[in-house]
Amino acid sequence: MNEDWCPTRGGRTRGYEPEVWNTDREKWEPISLIHVGKGVPYPLLCGGVLQEVGLLGYEQAKCMAWMYSAQAAAVGDRIKVRVQEYELHYDIKARKMPLEKET
Repeated sequence: MNEDWCPTRGGRTRGYEPEVWNTDREKWEPISLIHVGKGVPYPLLCGGVLQEVGLLGYEQAKCMAWMYSAQAAAVGDRIKVRVQEYELHYDIKARKMPLEKET
């Protein structure tokens, strides 16, 4: 029954992923946050949902892309970075579960 589920939250939002141009493969590839570090907090709105699916807010993704670019420039490499946008649909529900009988 629908009344059993509470609280619920659902909707749509945008998520972003920093990418780097791989010249050998001639394609855009995600920048691993392990290489850049988690130096920025997730956004207040939908940050937990974004974190769950491995995406960032726009500002956070831009920051990570530029940090990656800055690290490359520090060792003499010139790279191209961008931020890829994703549409995210989510539906989060919680339902009370029966307690186990005490023994």
